[in-house]
This record gives sequence, C-alpha cells and structure tokens, in this order.
Amino acid sequence: MRNDSMSFSYILFALCTGLLFMSACSQNSVCLEPQALAMRGGFYTKDTANNNQDTLLVNANLRFGSGYSFYENLKNISKFSFPLSQAQDTVVAIFQSDSTSVAANTIDTFQLIYSRELHFISVACGYQTKFSLQNALTTNHVIDSVLIAIPDISNDSKEHLKIIVKK
Repeated sequence: MRNDSMSFSYILFALCTGLLFMSACSQNSVCLEPQALAMRGGFYTKDTANNNQDTLLVNANLRFGSGYSFYENLKNISKFSFPLSQAQDTVVAIFQSDSTSVAANTIDTFQLIYSRELHFISVACGYQTKFSLQNALTTNHVIDSVLIAIPDISNDSKEHLKIIVKK
C-alpha cells in the first residue's frame, strides 16, 4: 500500500511540474516584436520633370557604424537598410558609388542626426529604441541630396531616407 501512495505522489508531482513548465512557455512569453529597428533608404535620380525615380546601383559600397565597421556591398539594388546607434544621436556613412574606384569624385559621406526614445515592450521582450530622423547632411560628389521621407523609424517597412544621386 505504501508503494502505491508513493507512486501516486510521484505522478502527481510530475504532473504539477509539467503543467508549471508548460505554462511558463506559453505564447505570452514569446517576443514577436523586434528589439532592434532598422533605418530604410532608397537611391534615386531626378528625371527631366525633376521627379525622383528609383535607380539601381550597379556596384556600390556603404560603410557605417562606429569606426565604419559595418560594410554593405550594393550590387544591382536600389534599396538598403541599416541599424542606427543605440548610444549616439548621429551616424556617419561613407557611400562609394563605384566599388572598383577609390577616386575622390566617387565617394561621399552623409551624416544622419536623430533622436532616440526608449520604449518598454513587455517583460519577455524588454525594451526597444525608437528613432526620429532630424537632419541629413552630405557631401556632393555623387550624391545630389539626402531627403528625409519619413522621420519616425518604427516596425513598418516604410522608406525613411531618399538618397538622390547625380546622373
């Protein structure tokens, strides 16, 4: 009789422990919201009516981040994205329109100035930094201008920045 009550106690303990673990791994603790948000941009040229037209970059480079440690080769694409700094209110990027040339007239820099605001998502997800673009400055070898299309960077897939390149 004693073995039966011990077996029942073990089964009851195992069942309670299993239910506890199953409730701890419920959908409520899964984080579906991204913590890191990316700034999205596109490359454009001006047409004869002075309208912005998507343009493909054949073989360009983009360097950004602390010490320009992040690198993106842009082959036959017109869109790009990269994360902004969680600790600074500016980022400087180097745009090289032709990755096979290091001539000064193929390289521009642009600086993005933005504000940061920390938002609590949930206990499971933690915090997310939302950004708001304030200003964009650029040199003008290849880049004609940099326009802030949508200043607030959030979870949507909208294009925040338009880089107009010279023809």
